[in-house]
Amino acid sequence: MTPGEALTGLRDALAAHGITTAGITTAGMTLARHTGILHPAHGPAIGYHYGLYWWPARRPHSARPLYATHDASDPAGAARRITATLPATPAED
Repeated sequence: MTPGEALTGLRDALAAHGITTAGITTAGMTLARHTGILHPAHGPAIGYHYGLYWWPARRPHSARPLYATHDASDPAGAARRITATLPATPAED
């Protein structure tokens, strides 16, 4: 699976959870040979590296951020986990 295929699958799975224009819109993707990053318009970046998705899960007090990982062969499962850790979307006027 290429990074483009993996991140496109994840973007589609997030859309299936209703996280598109009402939640996180993607501002873009950065792709390399074995890695890629999905850039949401709001919230942290979601990465792909050699078959795994990764994203910041939480930041303990005065420490480095902790990251969650998920197998890229299950984008729907990753989308469920990501929606639980994303910050609330700013209200639109």
